[in-house]
Amino acid sequence: EDNLKIKEPIMGFAEYKTTEYPFIYENGILKLMPPSMQAWYQEKNNLFEHLANLKKNIHSTEWTGYSNISAKAHNGNDIIFYVSNESSNNNGFISFSVIYFYEFRPSVIDEKNIDGLFVTGKEVNYFYTPARAFESKIYFKDQKLLSTSVNMKQEKEIVLGSYKYQNVDITISIYVVPTFHSNSDTPLTAQSKMNFRFSKSQNLDFTIDVFQQCQNFFFYICGRTNVKFDDIYVYKIINSIRNNDGIIRITSKEIEEEKDLKRSTKIIKYEYLKEKTCLLFSAIAEDAIYLQNLCSSIQATHSFDTARIILNFVAFEREFRNLYNDDTVRSNEYDEIKNKILQHLEILKEKNTGKKKKYVKSFINLLRKTENKYGDRMSKALSDCEEILLPFLRDNYKSYETKTIEEICSRMNKLRNDSAHGNIDLQIKCIHMADFVTLENLLYAMRLKSIGVELYDIQKSIKNLKNYNIHISEKE
Repeated sequence: EDNLKIKEPIMGFAEYKTTEYPFIYENGILKLMPPSMQAWYQEKNNLFEHLANLKKNIHSTEWTGYSNISAKAHNGNDIIFYVSNESSNNNGFISFSVIYFYEFRPSVIDEKNIDGLFVTGKEVNYFYTPARAFESKIYFKDQKLLSTSVNMKQEKEIVLGSYKYQNVDITISIYVVPTFHSNSDTPLTAQSKMNFRFSKSQNLDFTIDVFQQCQNFFFYICGRTNVKFDDIYVYKIINSIRNNDGIIRITSKEIEEEKDLKRSTKIIKYEYLKEKTCLLFSAIAEDAIYLQNLCSSIQATHSFDTARIILNFVAFEREFRNLYNDDTVRSNEYDEIKNKILQHLEILKEKNTGKKKKYVKSFINLLRKTENKYGDRMSKALSDCEEILLPFLRDNYKSYETKTIEEICSRMNKLRNDSAHGNIDLQIKCIHMADFVTLENLLYAMRLKSIGVELYDIQKSIKNLKNYNIHISEKE
């Protein structure tokens, strides 16, 4: 694996427009050098044509697109650069912004036959603690501490389940790799790895899609998008042996640096999800979980701006539509009154003619098409998840009782309607802050309950993720 961690700058030869160019790659930029004076003159001429086209199409909305550039690196490995087609030409020297690149040993693996990938990173360790790889023992003699010892152990790979994507079964597993470092200040280290194995070999595009699903999973369980991963290893299975002979390095995305390092460990852990993990992946692969409302960092979670409020409203609408039957939201009392009004309108319709009859019919159609209000939907979801959210509701609302749900939903319904109708001057009061927090907790309660996570584990998930300083009673 270490032989694949090529250091920058990377040099070699790349094929571009059927011509072989010397290249140098560094800090996300791929630079192609003209292979000859003649090629240099040609590219300089292309520069003037490019500027002319740019001026002519300055108002064009045409999608730039992306493409692949194949190369041979100075360490002998092959590389595929995934670049933006919007290149720059500096006096005949072409440069591209690289989105990611894939380095591999062509004698073992290529871009068309990949059997899986595994990811590592800080958040992977937070999800599944590497401390599992160590056993500690304390020895006493005459009630005095004599010595301590720490032993490494090789844990078995734990299978978290499978999900389907593009008719391919993807099996997720997780494990810890301990390492002994001789002559080091830190002799023992360990790293957690999440593995994704495909039921049949896939190409590079499919592999990137699966990584993005993994990325979105960690966004979700961290409640933020500034999640960092190490380079992504891909492998080919030969004679039942996993050969880690490919590596993908994401280069282009700027990630906000996390300043609250202590709080960054607060995520939904493996202990709470276990085999339900694959059900979250399945929903993410089907684009059934809305993620645009997640914050860019922990610091951003400390305040509610208008964008965050509106996106949380949208997230709830999406989750409710995916998880609940909207037809059953209205109360029996509502349906009873609605039906009585419709009966009276039907009688009124028969008593009138012409335009008056037409107007009554339009009222009947309008009433029959009346949609459930946002507050009604939120009330249904909150009532359904009340037992899960009870510790947090009591913490957010000091005098909480069941009727508080209707008050919460009434306030949220008004704010949602104000924002939906373009009223950006939302009148935010202190009580609304507790409502916003409750709505975000509800989003997690709805989804985790739907995939079968136990009540206590959902409560522990929300407590850990949202950093509540409250006691959660153990389930009986």
